[in-house]
Amino acid sequence: MKKIISKAAMFSFLTASPLALATPASASDPEALRVLHVIDQTCGDAWCEGPYSFVFKNVQFDAEAKETKVSFQIGLEVEPDTNGESAPVLPTYDVSCTIPGYSSAEEIVRWQYVLDGNFYVALDECIKTVVQSLWE
Repeated sequence: MKKIISKAAMFSFLTASPLALATPASASDPEALRVLHVIDQTCGDAWCEGPYSFVFKNVQFDAEAKETKVSFQIGLEVEPDTNGESAPVLPTYDVSCTIPGYSSAEEIVRWQYVLDGNFYVALDECIKTVVQSLWE
């Protein structure tokens, strides 16, 4: 496993895999699902507007370490082929960002569907580091 540490967060490459269907987070932790939903909603106005495909899969709180791990799959968007040929299968990567200073949904989600500003900035910086490490 390759780990890269940035100022605000750490991310890990877990595996490289071909395109796969999204796996929903476990329904056993409704607070993690709540955070996952807000991150997914935020993605549409942030990271998901670019040429990358994101599937946010899991959120894990660590109260002892006072950090939250956000696991997701990232890949390049594939343009549909208009000539009827198969589009190339591009690899996707399962990665995670560990955000220090947050260990509960109450600390991360402000109001109903808004991420805490500092959490958003830390996650944004980590995602940018992931993108730079993979494609730039």
